[in-house]
Amino acid sequence: MAKRPKLKNIQISNQELTPTTIGYLENKQKGPFLLVVIFVILFATLYYLPNLTEYFTGADIPNDGNPAGNIVTDEGTIFMINHDTKITINHIEFSKINLEGNKISIFANNTKDAIVALENYYIELYNKNDKLMERVDLSNETLNKFGKRTLSYNIDNQEEIVKIAIIIMNNKYPEVNLNEENGSQFLSCSNDSYTYKYEFKEKKLKKVIKTVNLSKNDFNDENSYNSQFQKYLDQADKFPINGIVSSFSNTLTDFTFTQSVDLIVVFAENVDDPFYYALDESADKIAFQNSLKKYKCY
Repeated sequence: MAKRPKLKNIQISNQELTPTTIGYLENKQKGPFLLVVIFVILFATLYYLPNLTEYFTGADIPNDGNPAGNIVTDEGTIFMINHDTKITINHIEFSKINLEGNKISIFANNTKDAIVALENYYIELYNKNDKLMERVDLSNETLNKFGKRTLSYNIDNQEEIVKIAIIIMNNKYPEVNLNEENGSQFLSCSNDSYTYKYEFKEKKLKKVIKTVNLSKNDFNDENSYNSQFQKYLDQADKFPINGIVSSFSNTLTDFTFTQSVDLIVVFAENVDDPFYYALDESADKIAFQNSLKKYKCY
């Protein structure tokens, strides 16, 4: 293409509204191409901005049950248990819930391109009156990127359970009501023949009283009963020591073992029993942890 001649001796007319040419803008082929590239970069930046934000802020690292930037939708909502129920929490879809015999299964679908640890996730199971019957701990479960897996667990009280919820518990436990007695507060947790009575001052644990009532009818054979009989008889003979008082009584068909542990004197870790908690532990945490061990607290 021929170059335009340079304009010389430009004269501007004094007459109004008369156009005057003072030069030319070069029109190269690169102009439109650069414009397209700029628009492509701008579009890509706007499109991927949410993902870039999650990446640089760490919002996509689901290691605390409720990572920043995630949307919790159905957390804590109670649903009827059936095959059509779907519970969505953060990037996890829980569905295909099946309750059969003493097992519950639930299908977990991770819709996010990130490994998800279900730390602090719990299943809550209710009866028809929305009374909590049982909790299931999901904290040991992990889902791969876009991972799908069926989770199965053994449960009790299957005949009474008809509803379900999934919660995220971040060191904040449901509050429990304690029984007042002679200036102290008490919480009892039991499962069949075993009962733990916890004594508190201002909701801080001070003492534990354990009671075991076992009968020959609780066992399939007499040898199993005799083994438990001897176990608790030995414990009663081993104590008392400072801070621990034990007693043992029996008939021809059953026995009762009682042990009282003063946690102001005795370290809980020195007692071989997972239901003994450290001095000043909160009642809320004890009730929650025992519920995961199939104990009912009242």
